[in-house]
Amino acid sequence: MTINKKSPRWLKEQIERRKQLRRRFYRFFFLFLMFLFLILGSFKLWRFLQQSVWDGKNNFNFVLWCENQFYVVSYRSGTEEINLLEVSPETYLPLAKGFGEYRASAIWQLGQTEKFGGGQLLALSTQYFLGVPIQGWGRIKTKISKKNLWFLTAKLLFTKEKNLHPWDLLRFLFKIQRLAMTKTNFYSLDKTRAGEEIELPDGQRAFKIKAAFLDNLVKDLYKDAAVLDEGIIWAVINQSQHTGLARQVARLIDNLGGEVTAFYEKPLRVAEGIYCGQPLLCQTYTVRLLSRSLNLPLKWETLSESRAEAVIVVGENYWQFFHQK
Repeated sequence: MTINKKSPRWLKEQIERRKQLRRRFYRFFFLFLMFLFLILGSFKLWRFLQQSVWDGKNNFNFVLWCENQFYVVSYRSGTEEINLLEVSPETYLPLAKGFGEYRASAIWQLGQTEKFGGGQLLALSTQYFLGVPIQGWGRIKTKISKKNLWFLTAKLLFTKEKNLHPWDLLRFLFKIQRLAMTKTNFYSLDKTRAGEEIELPDGQRAFKIKAAFLDNLVKDLYKDAAVLDEGIIWAVINQSQHTGLARQVARLIDNLGGEVTAFYEKPLRVAEGIYCGQPLLCQTYTVRLLSRSLNLPLKWETLSESRAEAVIVVGENYWQFFHQK
């Protein structure tokens, strides 16, 4: 039995077949778009997470500005505790970017007068002053206490006045939530042995920080268990015309619990960076932490000038980043 191609039945079958083909095409096209969006979304998420500076398990230090004073907030992995260090407005301290010594209350405003801003000056000055890596900054409107730390940190997720990565903040909030209140310690720098009251030339009173006591306090609060475990032996070389840079870097490593065999002030015809030589050494936590904190690139080669396991060479670029306005 043959079907008449002009019969209503044949026409109906053709119309139905075309509808099925269209449905299959739309279904395939929709699945293709979903697959494409999934790939693009996964890539963007990966890029987003790669911008995070904290691994979520080792030490994490950041600084928060509140009105005219600041707080250094730190998660310490070795002891599973959070330390809050309050620096009052009257604290007299050396600032980064060549500003000299000022009260803490002036930091944000001084930074706003320059293109790098108050937050950047706050973070660099805190790292320069304490000698520990500072991995981010934020600005809040309420003074911190042990009780409101979680709430104020959560509010940072929704403010633009920060450079802290959202993924780092979320993981830090999880740490706060998990730890008991007894694991959160609050310190006021001016009330420690590191601070002493002085009279300034204008007759006003301020707190001057004694370097010897400050480094002892910093080692107690910020020593890094991962740096201790890796036990890398360092040498630091300053090849710039600006003295004191090698000592500055050596102090930071020492405060973290690292070992510096020597630091030199001598010219070298090599690029600035961290010379770690062995691939496994370049991938360690300590090397990656110092690379970010000191704004220095990794160099996958060994310097013959030193017998240390790894060498840090600082020069003009380092000085400009930390000390030049």
